[in-house]
Amino acid sequence: MEYSLVLDISSGLVSLGVVANSKEQVLVHAVRKKFSTDKVHEDKAMLEALRRGLSELFEESKAEVRGVRYALLSLSSPWIVPPIAKSSLLEESEVLSSSVDKELLARLETEVTKVFGVKSHIRFKSFLPLYFEIRESKFPESKLLVAVRSGRAESDAMLVSGGKVRRVEKLGFGTDSLLGAVSESAGLPPELAESMLYLYQSNMLEESVHSYIEGVLKSYEDKEKAVFSRIAKDAEVMSITDDPLLLLTEYSSRLNWNKI
Repeated sequence: MEYSLVLDISSGLVSLGVVANSKEQVLVHAVRKKFSTDKVHEDKAMLEALRRGLSELFEESKAEVRGVRYALLSLSSPWIVPPIAKSSLLEESEVLSSSVDKELLARLETEVTKVFGVKSHIRFKSFLPLYFEIRESKFPESKLLVAVRSGRAESDAMLVSGGKVRRVEKLGFGTDSLLGAVSESAGLPPELAESMLYLYQSNMLEESVHSYIEGVLKSYEDKEKAVFSRIAKDAEVMSITDDPLLLLTEYSSRLNWNKI
């Protein structure tokens, strides 16, 4: 049986899956690894942090990854850089208001070959356009929507109107920003702030503490909405919560690898 590697690379997080290419593609292995976002605007440092993350994933997945022939990678900020920069590795349909830096793609391709041994049949996709292709039914022509994919340090927003993608924009905040807001407001280190958020989401906090965290989150959400309103006034905001590896598994079933 042939296997494919699926990788989702976003801000500070890389998710790896192995897909069995049977009659129906099946995700048979999944693992995720956080990596540093301290130097998110420095390309060399970013790539080095990602390289370490990929190597660690490989060490955890040696048995499952060996023998993989194909690789499908989806990319989000900070790996997506505006404005449009056509790359020979991207399809024409990929050239929207954000694309992947050509040199960075080549370096990522080298790393995937070096770390996972996939020598050809490597395919790159921007995450949000890929999401639109798979979940197009969620974007009716009658609605103006901003779909948001949150990363740790940065996020991406996709404006869809008339059932078509109009543009994709990078947002200068992510889940770490939310943790920072809770940490700063409550005077807690980030690790405890993360635990408190988990307890809040699980309804396990005392009522007074729950209300306090709710207020912090409301203030943060108001700031987010102000950003979204600048992208498109009166647009409905939709947070993407789908498992990226399952999305990539579904998308891989549409690919003809022999033509790539």
